[in-house]
Amino acid sequence: MKKISNTKFYFLNLLFLITPFIQFFQTNSVEVAFYLSDIIKIFVLVFFLYLLIFLLIKKKEIITAFSFLYFSLFQFAIFNLVFNQTISLIIIITFFLIFTKYLINNNLIINFFVIFLSINTLFFLMNLILNDDSNIEKFVNLNEDNNLEEKLISNPKNIYLIIPDEMIAIKHFENAYDLKLNNKYKNNFVKLGARYLDGTTSKAEETAINFINLLQLSEVEINNGYKDYHSLIKYYFNNPHKSRLLKFLYKNKYELKLVGNPFMDCDTFDESLCLKSRNKKFINFYVFNTFLSASPYSFLREHIKKFVKAKYAKKLSSRYKNLYYENDAIGKFLNSSIDLANLKKPHFFLIHHLSPHDPHFFNEDCSFRDKILDPNWKISDDYRDGYKSAYYCTLKKIINLIEYIEENDEDGIVIVQSDTGLDPNGPLSNYYPVLRNNNIEIFSLAKSNNNCQNEIPKNSTNIEIIEFMIKCNFGL
Repeated sequence: MKKISNTKFYFLNLLFLITPFIQFFQTNSVEVAFYLSDIIKIFVLVFFLYLLIFLLIKKKEIITAFSFLYFSLFQFAIFNLVFNQTISLIIIITFFLIFTKYLINNNLIINFFVIFLSINTLFFLMNLILNDDSNIEKFVNLNEDNNLEEKLISNPKNIYLIIPDEMIAIKHFENAYDLKLNNKYKNNFVKLGARYLDGTTSKAEETAINFINLLQLSEVEINNGYKDYHSLIKYYFNNPHKSRLLKFLYKNKYELKLVGNPFMDCDTFDESLCLKSRNKKFINFYVFNTFLSASPYSFLREHIKKFVKAKYAKKLSSRYKNLYYENDAIGKFLNSSIDLANLKKPHFFLIHHLSPHDPHFFNEDCSFRDKILDPNWKISDDYRDGYKSAYYCTLKKIINLIEYIEENDEDGIVIVQSDTGLDPNGPLSNYYPVLRNNNIEIFSLAKSNNNCQNEIPKNSTNIEIIEFMIKCNFGL
């Protein structure tokens, strides 16, 4: 059988190389703007792996077989739309064996892949060119401008905005777990000069939309069909004059600091937002795992999880404890040793605490939950207990944070607003049907030294409360 030409050989292998990345861009477009540099790094690594194989292996058939296997593995997610994971993997292995045994030098088959993948690449490039999102503002309709961003203030104070992720209102927490806390925590907040706010809701269905609303101090209307929320967030951080909140802060000489988590942290946008400089890892493993999610990686990982937990418990414990630390934004802020009383500029601290959102790393006393290291542990079976533990821990951390601010910055404005309630289709809703309501109340409190928290209108949204606290405290 006639062998394929050198030109076709190189072109085919190039198509096999880039197609999984094209698929990644198409299925994860909402995060591409966030992590473009990390995606490029992964591509460079794969490219150099290809180059190394080309240099070490001289036989075209072996190189093409490797390329086909690499390409095929990233079709795993497509097969999963029709078949279960085991059958999908068997199909991929079967196709690979047939291709390498009988079709690797078949010009008809090779031409099919060249033409098909070329068309797919051209279609992707055309969409990239024609769907010009450079004018990203066209997708967003802002409510009537409140002109807050034009206001100058004469009495700047530090502002602490804490976002405990997926933290439902205390009353919902009590009902979900059949608890009677008898206003224990609410009374603690009152003693600290804070007011817990019943009736607060969030109109955001996910964290990214809540961030957009926060940056505009308004529940924005995003055009139907536009889902690239992360690009919009990055756009506002890169163009602060387009964000009502950022424009107000920078006009009044505020310094913004973001304390986040592995999924949305300061260096995602700009290292100047970080509390202190950090050593950035060459590879963002969240992006790497997302890239591999189209392959059997997650499926195989689940099958070896018991072995890994049993044989490498210490190593796995170290990895989970690192995530336990990274998700604890409140803890990272408290441990940062910032001299709040002697800051040269007024600060806006945005603290995105990834709890009680899963994974639930925290015991009720905020120690690490060793339970998740058990080889038989499953988040779906543990969700009810895990959320409860994480919720209690988050309450304790909020109290500790308010105490710390009260001691070190008595004039500081403290606002604690969850971004969303729980997923209405999530595991906990099976135990408590009211959680299926999209308008579920969220955890909400506010504190300042001039009684503004007691003037907040009833049943406000989280964004309305943030805007009110800024206006009231600065007489705007």
